[in-house]
Amino acid sequence: DVVYLIGLEHKILPHEKALADRAERGLDEERRLCYVGFTRARKILRVTWCAKRQDNYAKGKTARFKPTIPSQFLVEAGLITRDDYQKAMAEAGFVPTSTPKAKGRPKAQAS
Repeated sequence: DVVYLIGLEHKILPHEKALADRAERGLDEERRLCYVGFTRARKILRVTWCAKRQDNYAKGKTARFKPTIPSQFLVEAGLITRDDYQKAMAEAGFVPTSTPKAKGRPKAQAS
């Protein structure tokens, strides 16, 4: 009845390894898995992502936090707007080559 999807961020979902290993097929499979997660929720769907994530490969002694962007699947599902996605990308310093488009699914209602 209740589904929690945690960490829906670029390079986590879709995972960068799936994209590197299988290109478009990998993206399609990651999208399918995400859709399955979304549709398992009968009453409540909770989706989270971080604004910043710790950089485990930083060379200093202090923790470094790198900005992240939400998963493109959130835009495709209509859970966040393209404007919010583009704003997150700009804040994280990413230059988009294209912005994902909503797939015509019903818009999510704020709770």
